[in-house]
Amino acid sequence: NPMLNNAFGRAMPEIQVVAKASTEELLKIAEARRKTPLPAEGRELAEYAVRVCTRKLNDEAGFKFGRTAFSMDEPWTVLRVPPTLGFCSETVTIAFSVNSDTPFQSATLLTECSK
Repeated sequence: NPMLNNAFGRAMPEIQVVAKASTEELLKIAEARRKTPLPAEGRELAEYAVRVCTRKLNDEAGFKFGRTAFSMDEPWTVLRVPPTLGFCSETVTIAFSVNSDTPFQSATLLTECSK
């Protein structure tokens, strides 16, 4: 239940939002903002992308930061979407990541298991 607002619902949201961005675009953004270059692939670039997008969603879109999960295989962050944004009548918690494959793999697995 995405509306579940207990500790488990906030820690492991049922809604996963994945932003897709090319490596070239991420490196271009990083180059404009950082003094030191990032590797063209791998964990450091993924973490940087999640940090930049999370900051924008917090500062410009009104999402509320929950926590990060950078110790996992694919970095992601928990964001709360307040009702003032007009998406839902209550706060909804989402997991946000950039270029993550896990949510798509999970959806495929669930689809195949339901056949």
